[in-house]
Amino acid sequence: MWHWNENILQSIDHYSSGVVSWIEEFTYNDDNQIVRVDDFLNGEYIEYEYNGSMISKAVYYDEGSIEMEFAFKYTDNKITELEYIGYDYKKRSSSHLMREGSSPIKMLLTEETYQVFDKFVNNSVNRGTYGVTIKLTWKENNVSKMELREGDYELIVDMKHDTKS
Repeated sequence: MWHWNENILQSIDHYSSGVVSWIEEFTYNDDNQIVRVDDFLNGEYIEYEYNGSMISKAVYYDEGSIEMEFAFKYTDNKITELEYIGYDYKKRSSSHLMREGSSPIKMLLTEETYQVFDKFVNNSVNRGTYGVTIKLTWKENNVSKMELREGDYELIVDMKHDTKS
């Protein structure tokens, strides 16, 4: 269930078997940009930084420890590269915020593309600290290609979009 204060989203209740299992709570800056998303029930949160109107960095914390960092690069006001550093693979795979909620990756990618990313990370990372670079190529307002790299492991995905108007 989504909770609003006028036109500002305050929180989202997530249910399992008809019972609230966790809650995302949103904090905004003076420009109404999300600066923090909390899951108090599980001790997780994500902090966001901006360069003007564009997200520049996101950091995921679990019980106060940094577990993942995301840095965004832009060309012509479009995200063209994302540097993703993870410090504990097990935390990413068990996190409600990262798997089901306001993950910077899930907000950027479609569900189908996220599944490709998730499988790539699952297959490529050593289970300690790891870094994945995502490069996006745009055709008009759609991502036409996604390149994923982690060390020597690489995956290139050509994106198909519905061309119907």
